[in-house]
Amino acid sequence: LAILDLLKSTLGVPGHVAEFGCWRGSTSLLLAKGLRIFDPSGPKLVHLFDSFEGLSEFVPEDGRAIQQSGDYRGARHVIEQCAALVGVDEEIVIHEGRIEDTLPEFVSQHPETRFSFVYCDTDLYSATKTIIQLTWQLVTPGGLMVFNQWNMDEFPGEGIAVNEFLKDSAGSAEVIKPANTRQPSL
Repeated sequence: LAILDLLKSTLGVPGHVAEFGCWRGSTSLLLAKGLRIFDPSGPKLVHLFDSFEGLSEFVPEDGRAIQQSGDYRGARHVIEQCAALVGVDEEIVIHEGRIEDTLPEFVSQHPETRFSFVYCDTDLYSATKTIIQLTWQLVTPGGLMVFNQWNMDEFPGEGIAVNEFLKDSAGSAEVIKPANTRQPSL
């Protein structure tokens, strides 16, 4: 419900939706179905970015998250089948591969694209850093960047990347805690 409330708050903001780290697609389908319900004639698509290999590339900032190596391995075909089953397959575009590779390629090939809602659920430092660096300037004013594991001990990398951005961007972002939820956390 918290995710839907956040999405609904951006319906009037131009731009597509992006989810980074979609695992088995439950949030992806929620976002696509939410758009279909609350903005049935709208042009927004949900862009999904995931390697579908699970947590696999760690840097020192990720700390003890390395203990979860291999966890959260998803399957593209499952998301595609579920999207077709619930009738949102036309609203979802899947970008398979490492976010550090697929996102720069996407941004380069689609300079016109803007986002109203960015959902980051990668857990790890490097992917989160890439997402922030490349999508922050693409978020339409009034849009949201939502972080699922910010300030969580199990996955310090995501929080460190966000905190570095907040320090460097001094005042260009308003930080809010979504109500009534543990995750997303920022």
